[in-house]
Amino acid sequence: MISIVIPTWNGRHLLERSLPALLHQVDSTTTIIVVDNGSSDGTCDWIEETYPDVRRIGFPENRGFSAAVNEGIRAAGTSDVILVNNDTLAEPEWLNRLVNAASTYTEYHMFASRVLLMDPPDHLDTIGDGFTIAGFGYKIAWLRHDDDVPRELREVFGASGCAVYIRRCVFDRIGVFDEDFFAFGEDLDFSFRARLAGYRILSVPDARIHHAVRATAVKDHTLFWYHRNIIWLILKNFPWQLLCLYMPHLIAQNILVCATSILRGWFSVYVRSMRAAIQGIPAVLVKRRIVQKQRRIPVRAIRDVLDANWIGIHIRLHRAKKLLFSR
Repeated sequence: MISIVIPTWNGRHLLERSLPALLHQVDSTTTIIVVDNGSSDGTCDWIEETYPDVRRIGFPENRGFSAAVNEGIRAAGTSDVILVNNDTLAEPEWLNRLVNAASTYTEYHMFASRVLLMDPPDHLDTIGDGFTIAGFGYKIAWLRHDDDVPRELREVFGASGCAVYIRRCVFDRIGVFDEDFFAFGEDLDFSFRARLAGYRILSVPDARIHHAVRATAVKDHTLFWYHRNIIWLILKNFPWQLLCLYMPHLIAQNILVCATSILRGWFSVYVRSMRAAIQGIPAVLVKRRIVQKQRRIPVRAIRDVLDANWIGIHIRLHRAKKLLFSR
């Protein structure tokens, strides 16, 4: 059995497009669970009237992405879970190809989709996540043309929560998503914890789905949550040896973010995010003890999958964005 969990907040207009594409692909072994974060657009009533076979869970208020997906994961019982954003559109056979990959490659435990942009539809959002020694994650192949990126199975550091298959055993070992993150970066944190526990993540090139990136996000909130959460992610997941080894890179990256915030006019958001990150450190250190106790791989195994050329990654991502949006 498989459960597809879709968190949503004021996204009825998005679900009107995404749900039919999914329903065309499911069978009796698959359940769709929509978790509504206190929407004011009538999402739950609309689903009940239009798609009565879709399971609905409603919160009275917006509790964030992490809390919503966790409620769906718990409601899924013992089945494997596929997380899907409400602002996606699955291509035909997307679900079958993810399921087939999970059945075939039993040595892997999470399966990342090949996520393309909704517009332009021939460019990639991500085929999986990477992570650097400077403490930031990035989308692999972000904004590259689909034809320029080899369509091959490959192991990746992490998987975007936008469209990912996760075996139940992963939740049983490391728990669910960190609800203190609220939104943004929680999938990187989950992937890092899974990695530490010895789980592996495979990018599945023929499981294709399109994503209208941040269709329901608010920019200032996005910046606040991401930059606060990345500090917590580092403190939770980096073994002490790597924290000490990479401290110069971590500091340099934070100085770069600070400078960027000044130049682009969101310095006040950056300051608020750092203040909130510092205030949360005591709780993060408690979680850190749990995460590090769950670690089943040596420190060198984590070191080997972190990207050292973080400056080059910044340059490459900047060039990709400039090239695509200058057309």
